[in-house]
Amino acid sequence: MAETGDTRIHIGEAEPGEPVWVQSLIMHPMETGLREDPKTGEPIPAHYIQKVKADYNGERVFEADWSTAVSKNPYLGFYLPPGEGGTLEITWEDNQGQVFSARAEVGSG
Repeated sequence: MAETGDTRIHIGEAEPGEPVWVQSLIMHPMETGLREDPKTGEPIPAHYIQKVKADYNGERVFEADWSTAVSKNPYLGFYLPPGEGGTLEITWEDNQGQVFSARAEVGSG
């Protein structure tokens, strides 16, 4: 079973001079704080990703602020600018102070 913060990154094929499609999935409950535990009736505390950042070879290429409106185990897709290849790092920060990070190598086109 996947743990909170487990992340998968898939990098598309790098073609010369073309952007590269990146797909990422993070295991996260994305609780709004508005639901109740069906067994106890107690509120389930809010637990959601607030900030997503992607750095490519140390340069920020993507950043987003999220809220409770994003579904459980969110998917993220974006393009990287054409380049010589290198390292992509995606970082996710949630409202409980947890920070998750994953890296993937990007081939050159």
